Amino acid sequence: MSNYNIKRWDPVTSDGDDIKPMIYIEPDITFLEFVKANNFNVLCEISGTDTCYDKNMIVGIVNKSSNVPNCRPNFYNKTGLYVITLDTTWVDYPKFEKLGTVKFYGLKEPLEVKKLSSVSTENTTNDTKEKKDEKLKDDSSSLMLFILFLSFAMFFIYLFF
Repeated sequence: MSNYNIKRWDPVTSDGDDIKPMIYIEPDITFLEFVKANNFNVLCEISGTDTCYDKNMIVGIVNKSSNVPNCRPNFYNKTGLYVITLDTTWVDYPKFEKLGTVKFYGLKEPLEVKKLSSVSTENTTNDTKEKKDEKLKDDSSSLMLFILFLSFAMFFIYLFF
């Protein structure tokens, strides 16, 4: 999945008094297919902000900007932006010239990757590489699932204790 430029940052109030960061991106068809395949839950790796958000894997929930943080269809119609609410504590706005980029990870790969990996080749070296790639994807999927499970477990512990 390619990097996406972050267009805007905002703090948003979540359950209780928690304030979480929300980033805005301009989606493309690959992104939309990717988040749909991952039930709009992704892992985000932010870079280029020179803040504490950089180089950390943060769980994010993807929505249209017409629905989150409130109903604002005119904003979405004008900008076409999607928002990702990050499951971490809001610290501060990055500097305007350093809004950064975000790379997304999920349990399911984008459609192009699936098409490329399903092409059979006659070269045994490529077959071996494909097997290694599949194993790496399986390992990555297991790790992502484990991270999502831990995030949800921590969320429920926070709610009930």
